[in-house]
Amino acid sequence: MLQSLGSEGAYNQIMAEIKARPEFTRPFDPMTGKFGKSQAEEAGIRLTDVNDKITGREENTIGGAIEKYVPGVRRTNRAYTAYLNSLRADSFKAILESAKDMGLHPLKDLPLTKAIGDYINTATGRGDLGRFEQSAKVMADIFFAPRLMASRFQMLNPATYIMAPPLVRKQYLKSALATTSAWAGMAGLASMAGAAVSLDPDSADFGKIRIGDTRIDPAGGFQQYIVAGYRLLTGRTKTSGKRYETGADFPAPTRGEIAQRFISNKLNPVASFAYDLAYASKQRPTYVGDRMVQMFVPMIIGDVIELAKENPALLPVVIPATAVGMGSQTYKRGQEESVFIPRGSDLQFKGGSPF
Repeated sequence: MLQSLGSEGAYNQIMAEIKARPEFTRPFDPMTGKFGKSQAEEAGIRLTDVNDKITGREENTIGGAIEKYVPGVRRTNRAYTAYLNSLRADSFKAILESAKDMGLHPLKDLPLTKAIGDYINTATGRGDLGRFEQSAKVMADIFFAPRLMASRFQMLNPATYIMAPPLVRKQYLKSALATTSAWAGMAGLASMAGAAVSLDPDSADFGKIRIGDTRIDPAGGFQQYIVAGYRLLTGRTKTSGKRYETGADFPAPTRGEIAQRFISNKLNPVASFAYDLAYASKQRPTYVGDRMVQMFVPMIIGDVIELAKENPALLPVVIPATAVGMGSQTYKRGQEESVFIPRGSDLQFKGGSPF
């Protein structure tokens, strides 16, 4: 990841090495004069590439003019892509070797090969969209990384573990336990060091490391799904330290509102910006300065900018955390940012120009 972040040449070398591996090499049939499918293709594993602008990129990387002209965007795209490709290639090779050690023959057992591929795709954020696979591009225009969303649902679905072959089920369980252990371990150490960690699964801060107004999420993208699911199942929501029963008197949300908020948080930056402007109010203002930054810079840079405004002393803690994939949020915003608040039938900008 770091090599690709620093050099385009290093990225190209890493990609060439992965593509040259036996698992990713297409066999040539001299009888037909055609190339067959590689082992990875049989399993359903596809490499992504920042140079493939149509179908082969990671879905949550920014392309086009932004990647070309905004400093740092292409570097972070390269780093992200190289890391995931290396992870998928190394994992595929390791599982194939493990299967052979157990006396299995995954290259002859196509269902097992596909199950291994499904696991690797799911565990690395490229879940199966099922009947919506052909609409992946359209979904990406609405949601932020729909395949990542699908992978999180699949990892949390008990049927995924029940239906998988024993070898693959073991891999799913190892991944789930590793994620849970890392989450609990980091949150526990932070709590011992003086940070606040909520243990209420109906709270938006569940399992997050809270230092002042800044939250760090070490849950690998699973926390929001767990909280939303718990709220929908139990009908309880905790907000600003107060617990509400679903459907009770205002401001208690309904289950429909809980689902709506969860879905709105999974929209891509442009769709999310439009949604927030449409639903802006005095109780829920839209901070235009923040949102404009979020749409045009990588998330890690946006997190750092947001934190630098509120609590720069935390930068040595948050930068390493976000660099390895943890999410961070600072809820309290600065006064200099533009706030979009509708008043009556007139839509107004407060705090200066939104641009």
